[in-house]
Amino acid sequence: MKHGIIKTRIFFIYVLFFAFFRVQTRIDEQSSFVKTSADKMADKLADKKEQWITIFVHGIMSIQPYLSTGLICKLFNDSIRNTLYADVVSTIRKNTLFSCNQLMQGVGLHKIDIKKQEKYTASQALAILYNQVLKEQNTHENDMFYTFGWSGLLSKKARRKAAKQLFFELEQEIKRLAKIGYYPKIRLIGYSHGANVCLNVAAVKNKHEKKHFLIDELILLGCPIQVDNDFLVNDPFFKKVYNFYSRKDRIQKRDCFSSKAFFSDRRFCNRSGYGISKKVTQVQIKITRIKPGISHARKKNVIYLTQDKPNAHSSRALQDESPGHMELWFFGWTPRHYRKTFILYPYPVLLFLPIIIQGLKKSGMQYNGAGQEIIVDIRPDHEMIIIKSDQKQYIQPFQFHRLAKKFASIAEKAQPEKYSKEIVENHIYYHKKKIKNERLQRGIRDSKAKRMRK
Repeated sequence: MKHGIIKTRIFFIYVLFFAFFRVQTRIDEQSSFVKTSADKMADKLADKKEQWITIFVHGIMSIQPYLSTGLICKLFNDSIRNTLYADVVSTIRKNTLFSCNQLMQGVGLHKIDIKKQEKYTASQALAILYNQVLKEQNTHENDMFYTFGWSGLLSKKARRKAAKQLFFELEQEIKRLAKIGYYPKIRLIGYSHGANVCLNVAAVKNKHEKKHFLIDELILLGCPIQVDNDFLVNDPFFKKVYNFYSRKDRIQKRDCFSSKAFFSDRRFCNRSGYGISKKVTQVQIKITRIKPGISHARKKNVIYLTQDKPNAHSSRALQDESPGHMELWFFGWTPRHYRKTFILYPYPVLLFLPIIIQGLKKSGMQYNGAGQEIIVDIRPDHEMIIIKSDQKQYIQPFQFHRLAKKFASIAEKAQPEKYSKEIVENHIYYHKKKIKNERLQRGIRDSKAKRMRK
């Protein structure tokens, strides 16, 4: 009897020990699994680079084909609604003929598909090339690119309306991305009056008290600076602002219609009760090249003698080839105001802004005040960019010829087969005539209807 009780106790102890051992083993396994998952997640986050969304905003459609005394009066009064100019621009803006040389898609916020294709649109090609330059700086990956399209009319009202649309569509896109766990930084790049659309987004934000997003980087390219909205550059809505301009840009200052001031400016300037914030970096873009026609042997000698001289006129073999308005944004096959002899042909300065911005950060030249000037002297022949201010100078490597070869196949896929100044002008003429006739017929019908009512 006693022997049986002992056996029972031993069996019971054995069962308890076995159960405890199995539970402890399971706990150890789970702890090990949790630790491994946490380590993997930590490693993933450690390797993760910054993610951005970049939105490109185009400028106006040319007003030259529509200029008349009547239109000029309406431009001054900002009352161009239902004019021939507004109707024709609204029609031709939808045609790919006017977007095959720049970053422009439909009206509103549209994502750019940068996946491999047999044929690219200009927006796809430029976004792909811009992304390649960003990756060369080793700062970004998995970036997303968008265009924001607007009417392109020379009108302050049109720009404000576009800014409102941009704000709300961007807000919706940010919410959509947040639902799938994507919280990127935001970059706006505005060209010409598209840059003023971007500035006006801050005014839209100020009218809405609810919590809003912020713009991490605002890049203004060839922006006509106007007293109507220049103060918005200081708004905390923009964390960092770059204003790029060229002294050879003849178009930037010509807008005497859609502003209180008679002409626009290239730079933000201090005035009574208003000073430029230190977050604003203003940069003059300059391009210096060796004069065409110089022999290869002499060219090498010129590069050697002038590679560290910031003055473009330090040698008779050098010439200033700073970009014009179109050369800042458009591909080289644009029919007007893009020189076929331009040293960056067929690429716009826009593509190389990431390299310039990286150089500005490395040089420490991020604020230069309203009265001082930072000059970025791009020297493709020398394979460098000279960044200089009154106080210092910095050399940024710039392997343009290598990049140009790398870009060539993508640019070729975007270049239209038939595209010329004559084709564009004929297209505008056709739609002007068509819309004139439609307006005339509509006027006749309205007159008949009025007489019948009487």
